[in-house]
Amino acid sequence: MRLRIAGLFVLLGLCLGAAPSFAHEAPSGWSYSTDCCSGFDCAPATAEVRATPQGWLLTDTGEIVSYGSPKLRQSGDGEFHVCRPPGLQVDGSPLPLRCLYVPPQGY
Repeated sequence: MRLRIAGLFVLLGLCLGAAPSFAHEAPSGWSYSTDCCSGFDCAPATAEVRATPQGWLLTDTGEIVSYGSPKLRQSGDGEFHVCRPPGLQVDGSPLPLRCLYVPPQGY
């Protein structure tokens, strides 16, 4: 009986150890970087993102991400993507932006 129980624990451990782990992916299939995304924080931008002299303007929130910001990443599909935790701050504004994925810009 003890051998049977021990065997079940070994089998359970092997099954759990073999469980696949998936990176959070954009709809087009490329993976967001783990330092920006906690598995659900990133998604395609739902509002226009515009280039301004100060940086990238997120038109839905009014946030500007400067061109030299460490929050900028290169998009893997040519689209803008926004990464921020879900929820709102006390004043009703979105929580701070983690990353902004920007498509390569032409010269």
